[in-house]
Amino acid sequence: MTNPYDLNPAVAAARAIMISQSRHRNTKEKPLTIREAAKRYTASKSAIGRHLKSMKLFGKPAFSDNSVGRPRNLDEAEERAVTAYIMWLERAGFPCNQLLIEEAANTLRASRTPPEGPVGNGWYRRFLADNPQLQKKKLVRAFDRERAGFEAGDINDLQEFYTNLGVVVEERDIEASQMFNADECGIRIGAIRERLEVIIVKKMLNAQHEVVAFSNRESSTMLGCVNAAGFMIPPLMVFKTWPTESWDVDALDESIRFARSDTGFSNAEISMDWIRHFNRNSFECTTKAQSRGVTFTDWFGCDEFMRDIDNPDFIWKEPFFERPEKERIWRLLVIDGFTGKTSLELMEYCIRFDIEIIILPPHSTHLTQPLDVGVFQLLKNAHQKRLRRHLREGYLNFKRSDFISKLSEILKEGFTVHNIMNGFEKSGIFPVDGRAVIQSVSQAPM
Repeated sequence: MTNPYDLNPAVAAARAIMISQSRHRNTKEKPLTIREAAKRYTASKSAIGRHLKSMKLFGKPAFSDNSVGRPRNLDEAEERAVTAYIMWLERAGFPCNQLLIEEAANTLRASRTPPEGPVGNGWYRRFLADNPQLQKKKLVRAFDRERAGFEAGDINDLQEFYTNLGVVVEERDIEASQMFNADECGIRIGAIRERLEVIIVKKMLNAQHEVVAFSNRESSTMLGCVNAAGFMIPPLMVFKTWPTESWDVDALDESIRFARSDTGFSNAEISMDWIRHFNRNSFECTTKAQSRGVTFTDWFGCDEFMRDIDNPDFIWKEPFFERPEKERIWRLLVIDGFTGKTSLELMEYCIRFDIEIIILPPHSTHLTQPLDVGVFQLLKNAHQKRLRRHLREGYLNFKRSDFISKLSEILKEGFTVHNIMNGFEKSGIFPVDGRAVIQSVSQAPM
């Protein structure tokens, strides 16, 4: 039977080179070069080089497809992974498009040994043709985030969202301590609100009234997360630069994490760091884990980085312990897409650790996001209160070190159990009940 690899001229050329190199060691006969092989077999020099390297390292060409003709960009296991990723995105509520799908495929190819380049221009069309279950298309219109009102279609989206949320809560047996909401909150460290209400004493002379503004307008981002039982996971603070001065962190919760990005906002790398932080802290605050008396490492047999408990240098591909479905402790994370990048790595990580993600409907977070409804405004009020107190004490600059020293106070005042639970209840996220939100939208002027 003809070996299908023999029908690929680049593979045949690579084999001829290996044979000639082996003969050269025994007979001193001049070996065949890639240039000569490319001319003899009418094949690409780069393709010959790629197959030659793979055959020397792994004993096989640089593709694993046994069919005749052009090798596939992804093998069957990789295609299944991309298909699972698409289904995960749809279930979570992320819009899935060609860019995300190609990015997932390229991630898989780059993780090969040796790494391979991105898929070609025609791969996406062929991938859809090979997977007819993905052929259903839905046109998604762009929206204006500044638009105040909702249209009829948006109300339908809200109804569908709450219905799907209720189904997931029932399927995963989600209790209050397993329902989480996470979001970004921008904070201008030393900026007092532009307008303040002041009391003016009548005088005979005209006087210009003004409020001194701090000079530090540095922005930062807080990644906050809470559950419906009123528990706050220590936040992650993102700054544009690392500190150049010492921080007074004596009163700071050591669980608070810090990160840096060029924009001061989260990115894909920070999102992965945060989801690991969330994974560890969210599991151990669930009532199911507490009632069973288990820690994160007890339950999964590894830490949040997949490291072995006894040998941290060893990284598991999956958590060591695989629990039966009826025993699994799921966590449901409701977000508005703050991660920015819904990477394949993020999806695989969440699936491994029983984390389900659901995305809020677009431009609805002022009504549906618990942190927006119940916490963030009160958190910003607490921050402003510390700024004004700092000003009254005679300081004209509220530095990052000042902000860090007051951070625990600010968090304690904003993230109260009452504020958190109130946000979940008013938004209808937990207990799941979207009637009040949908009614307020339907009655709002268009």
